[in-house]
Amino acid sequence: MPKMKLYSLCSCMDCLLMLINILLAHYLALIWTDWIANSVTCGLSREACTSSFLSLIVWFLMKIGILLVTSSFRLFHRLLEIYSNI
Repeated sequence: MPKMKLYSLCSCMDCLLMLINILLAHYLALIWTDWIANSVTCGLSREACTSSFLSLIVWFLMKIGILLVTSSFRLFHRLLEIYSNI
């Protein structure tokens, strides 16, 4: 595979990961909004609290996964730049 195709593939993957990060931020905002709405209107019931807490755990695990993938792609992208300059 030519270097240019790999370079553009890395750029596309970087954009895709940035989009996923934006969607995760939106998901976190929805979780917090839901949590606040539940606590203001009817008080946090045990089920609502557990559901919100589990949603936060899922968000946290997804964010860690995306950060790991993003870091590895950025490292690969940087190594590709170094390799292409040699």
